[in-house]
Amino acid sequence: MKTYVIPIWVSFLITLAIILLLAKWDLGIGMFIGAIFLAIMTVDPYRVNLGEVSLVVFLNPQNIFLALAVTIIPLLGGIMNESGLMMELINRLDVSNKWSLMLSPSLFGLLPMPGGALLSAPLVDKIDPNIPPPKKVAINVWFRHVLILIYPLQGSILVITEIVGYPNPYLTSGVLLIPFIIMVTIGYLYLILTTPKIERKNNRKLWIFLRDVFPILLAPLIDIIGRICLGQLEKNNIIVPNWVVPEIFLFFGLILSVVTSLCFSKIAQSKEISYIPPNRIFSISKKMKVWKYPIVIFAMFFFLEVFTRSGLPEFISALNAPLSLLLLLSFVLGIGTGRVQLPGSIIFPIYMTQFSLTIVPYFDFALIYFAIFLGYIMTPIHPCLAYSIDYFKTTYPKSFKHIVIPCLIGLASLFVVYGISLLF
Repeated sequence: MKTYVIPIWVSFLITLAIILLLAKWDLGIGMFIGAIFLAIMTVDPYRVNLGEVSLVVFLNPQNIFLALAVTIIPLLGGIMNESGLMMELINRLDVSNKWSLMLSPSLFGLLPMPGGALLSAPLVDKIDPNIPPPKKVAINVWFRHVLILIYPLQGSILVITEIVGYPNPYLTSGVLLIPFIIMVTIGYLYLILTTPKIERKNNRKLWIFLRDVFPILLAPLIDIIGRICLGQLEKNNIIVPNWVVPEIFLFFGLILSVVTSLCFSKIAQSKEISYIPPNRIFSISKKMKVWKYPIVIFAMFFFLEVFTRSGLPEFISALNAPLSLLLLLSFVLGIGTGRVQLPGSIIFPIYMTQFSLTIVPYFDFALIYFAIFLGYIMTPIHPCLAYSIDYFKTTYPKSFKHIVIPCLIGLASLFVVYGISLLF
């Protein structure tokens, strides 16, 4: 048996350093380069064949359709934004300022787009101009991520669902409902409760709200129906082609969502709506940089495959790190990376390897994911936080207590729940 040129854990730390350095430029490319470095540093009996890894990752129908799906999601977001459907959706909901401060950033948060925080920031500013700018930063960032935490078509949930062994992203979202409730509660009590209430303007039109939100809901609806039908076929031992995977329904559902949003932009009789002709799809795709999303998907699974074959799982399983340490590490990685997918693709394989599991228990998953999420929200390198601070013309030190304290309260709540669980 050969020995490592350098210890495998040192190779892993160098790999993480490579990914973190390159992630500032491009996360997907950074993960590919980090995974290749880790593979090169492996030796027998854990020698990683990059050719085999490439075949496993790039020819997997689940990975292919998932990558195609996440390419369309930002396109849908771009159409919803440029057509004005999202803005009309919010205006026609017409609720009090307290609800608006929570809902407006939350709904815009469902649109995965570069600089998306700059879309909801003007709304927060307009809803209540009397709120101090540092607090507006916190409101925009905190509530922008409330629905992202549980939205099943969010990129992080789609990827991590595959990693932790859950059958579909809707189960993952369901597991995160308690952290979602905790997050909403903390945000309301700390950021919204003391804000003077301003009543709505009596401009509510629920049917327009339902129409405009339909393209967002159509894709998951088709995906759920498709998964149920596929499950019934498998239950009845009906053979289906290997390329018919659950992710295919999400892909086609998103195509229909895009077509529906284009149709609504044409038929809507409103001054707030602009028609988006099909020939603008290319320009919107370019603006949304849709090509970056599938690269990240393939990079995540490429890294995971290399990690699994590298001998690191066997090394890590011997460490017996307690869950409390993994929770703290999750929070720190969320801060250090400004991402959710990257820490999740590292922590969950470590957890599963150490405890010899093929599926992460729901309770532990919710704790780990929420810890990552809280670190991701408060880090200064989080783009949404940086954009919000710039828009409201304030600084991170001034905004610090408004965004960090809710995150630390959330982290404390997480450890309290974990501590209570140890008593049973």
